[in-house]
Amino acid sequence: MEKKISFWKSQAIYLWITFFVGAICSVLPEESLVMFWTNTGISLLGMLLAYYWYRTKEDYLRYKALVSFLMIFLLGFFAVMPLLRATFHTFLFYPAFVFYLAMFVYSILVAKTVLPGLHRLISIKSATIIMFVIFLVNVICTFTITADDRVIYLSLLDKYGNGMFFSSLFFGFGLLLTFCTFVALDKWNW
Repeated sequence: MEKKISFWKSQAIYLWITFFVGAICSVLPEESLVMFWTNTGISLLGMLLAYYWYRTKEDYLRYKALVSFLMIFLLGFFAVMPLLRATFHTFLFYPAFVFYLAMFVYSILVAKTVLPGLHRLISIKSATIIMFVIFLVNVICTFTITADDRVIYLSLLDKYGNGMFFSSLFFGFGLLLTFCTFVALDKWNW
């Protein structure tokens, strides 16, 4: 009979990363104690959920998949939040939020096809579609920016400085993690 390893030596130890990323993202684009405690609380809830799965799941591989899913989801969520916070009272919030939700839904829809495709990386057809969509978004954004929009961009850069750059960088990283979230689930039963 195989002895079950302790909770702190299991996959859940990697959830501590979410505490650190949540703390880093709470200071972008500007410091916020409320966001720090909110991110810490969300990470703590994730840890409690992992403990629940540890106690209830018999299959250790299934438990590892669920904890990996939770960790990737939380990291993606925390990474996206700084840009959404910075753009909250501007028109830029809505496209960023919709883009995040669309990536989340797209991740759910293609997870079963992406998982086998990881063995041979990305197919040419899907890579072509992704590149076309990125090109299309860039073209649309280029021709729809007006002088008033530039003022909003410049005011955000003036207000947040380098925090806006790092928030945008984290947003791209968060979208990548969000795309990978549901791929971590090899089976869809919770």
